[in-house]
Amino acid sequence: MYNSDKNAVTLSTETPIELTWPTYSNLFSILMSNKESYKWIMNFFVQITGDIDPRRGTPRLSFIPTNEPSYEWVRCPFLYINQLDKWLIDSKWKCFCDFAIESIDNGFFVYSLLEQSLIRFTSSNSLHRNFIFGYDSQEKILHVADHLIRVGI
Repeated sequence: MYNSDKNAVTLSTETPIELTWPTYSNLFSILMSNKESYKWIMNFFVQITGDIDPRRGTPRLSFIPTNEPSYEWVRCPFLYINQLDKWLIDSKWKCFCDFAIESIDNGFFVYSLLEQSLIRFTSSNSLHRNFIFGYDSQEKILHVADHLIRVGI
């Protein structure tokens, strides 16, 4: 974890080996800081995988599996994943930003569906997954990786 001061925290990330989809870029930006994870990426993730399609119940083969982070992220032995329901976040924190800041202060990245129209640099009115890896409370900025530059709180 990198602390520039008590008002700003940025969790460690590395340049990912793949930059086409944010789902994979975000996963790899976490993993590349661990030398052992490269073996897992090359031997498990990049290879052909087989599983049962949850919607159809039939076997399937994939080169780079689905664009669902829960699929590959949960299988990764280098990540510790907590999945929280929105009602739990709403019951403990005044707002989502407070939740994100506390999570980052405790060393956890935040990966969440966010309404894009509320984020600077976007004009979409849809929900989209965003990877939050830091904040600056003086500037009122959450650092979000989704092929964006920077995002305000």
